[in-house]
Amino acid sequence: MNYKNMKIRLFFSAYLYQGWDAEYETINEAISDYCSCGELSDRLEALNELKNIIYLSKTEGFTKSDLRAVGCFYFPLGMNLTLTEWLIFLESNMESELKLRELSIKESKEKDIHKKS
Repeated sequence: MNYKNMKIRLFFSAYLYQGWDAEYETINEAISDYCSCGELSDRLEALNELKNIIYLSKTEGFTKSDLRAVGCFYFPLGMNLTLTEWLIFLESNMESELKLRELSIKESKEKDIHKKS
């Protein structure tokens, strides 16, 4: 897997980096910010990459070093989660935020159609 060109790297390096709490009050706020900006297609691609990383994390030998290869250097020690559980937590929240964004875009397009008719 070519980690350098992965879309998920932006999330880990610019939104959920080691000092994320200087910009955001919660992890969910960082996820929401990431999902609300940029191209939706890029964010959906990042979500799919995260799903692949989760799949790999379930294999024997996957470690935090592997996660660092995709730019993730933050791991919440106080949440008492395994590496895979942490990734699933991120996936779940990211997926919810992206569904909200897709719904918002759809509703906006429907309003535009109604205005034109």
